[in-house]
Amino acid sequence: MEHLSESIRSKIINYIEQQVKNNMIGASVLEISKKIGHSRITVGKYLEIMKAEGVLEAKTVAQAKIYTIPLKNEKPTILIVDDEPHIVDLVKLSLDSANYNFTEAYSGIDALEKVFTQLPDLIILDLMMPGMDGYEVCKRLKQNTVTENVPILILSAKSKFEDKMEGVEVGADEYITKPFDPKELVSQVRLLVSDNTPHIEHNHITNLPAKKLLIKEINKRLSGTEEFNIVKIDIDNLEKINARLNHQTGVDILHIFGNFLSMKYGEDFVSHIGLKNFVILTQKKQGQFKSLATDYKKFIPFIYSDIDSGKLANDSYMPSLSIKYIPFKDLQDSRGRLETILAT
Repeated sequence: MEHLSESIRSKIINYIEQQVKNNMIGASVLEISKKIGHSRITVGKYLEIMKAEGVLEAKTVAQAKIYTIPLKNEKPTILIVDDEPHIVDLVKLSLDSANYNFTEAYSGIDALEKVFTQLPDLIILDLMMPGMDGYEVCKRLKQNTVTENVPILILSAKSKFEDKMEGVEVGADEYITKPFDPKELVSQVRLLVSDNTPHIEHNHITNLPAKKLLIKEINKRLSGTEEFNIVKIDIDNLEKINARLNHQTGVDILHIFGNFLSMKYGEDFVSHIGLKNFVILTQKKQGQFKSLATDYKKFIPFIYSDIDSGKLANDSYMPSLSIKYIPFKDLQDSRGRLETILAT
C-alpha cells in the first residue's frame, strides 16, 4: 500500500462526492466497498490514508464512521447585469470561474428579481439598460434593508464626471468605465468581495447565522457525542404579503420573527438560511415548539399598525408558518440526509 492506485482513489472520491451532491453527509466503508467493487479491508486502508493526507475527513454518525469531503469555503457569487450578452461573457472571462460563481441578468427588472432569489456577494452593474436603468437599480438596492450591504460596482460606457458622481450618490461602491482593463476589474472585485465577507455568514435582515455557519455547526455536532434535533420553519406566504401590502412589511415580518426566535429559543442554535427559511438546532422535544405559530401571531398587529382591521381579519395577510421537527433518531436512520433542512 505504499503507492495507492489512482483508479481506486478516484472511484472513492467520485462516489463520496456524488453522495454529498445528493445531500448525504458522506459514505461508510461498507457502502464504498459495495459501490467500487473492492474489499472492505482495501477500501478501509485507502480511506485512512486519504484522511491522513487531508483529502477526506471522517465523522461518527449513529456509531458508524462516515467519510466525506472536507468542507471548503464557498466561492463568492457575482451577479453581472448588462443588456449586452457579450459584455457579460467578457466579464466572466476576465474574472475566472475558478474563483467565483456567476449569475446573469440582462435588464434592471431581471436584476432585482435575481438579487432577491439568491443574494450575491457582489453586483457588477451596467447603467444604460432598457426599462430600468442601472442608477435606479442601484438606488433601490441600497435603500433596501436586505441588499443595502451588497457592494455594487458600476461598469459603464458613461465616462463623464457627472455620471460617476450620480453613481456615487445612488450608493455605488466603485465605478469602472468601458472599455475596461481586465486587471483593474479583477483588482476592484477582489477588494469589494473581501470587504463584504460578513454578510456571507450572517443574514442581512436578522443578523442570524446563515447557511454557511449552519452547515459548519451541523457537521461539528455530528462529530460529537450529544444528540440534537432539528426544527425547520418556513414562512409560506411571504410573497403574497409583499404583493398585497409592500416589500418593507415583509422585511419587518422577517426582522421581528428572527428576534422572536432568538428570544424564545436563545439557548439553541437559531439560523436564517434563506429569505423565509429558518432552522433551529436544539435538544428540546417537539412539544416545546407546538405554540410557536400561535405565539408569533400575537406580534403581527404591531407590524400592521397602519392597516385597517378588515385586512387583518383576512388570513392571506397573516404569516403562515410551516414547522417540521426532525428528531435525532431520524437523522441516524437516514445517515444524516440533510436536503429537507437545507433546501430553500
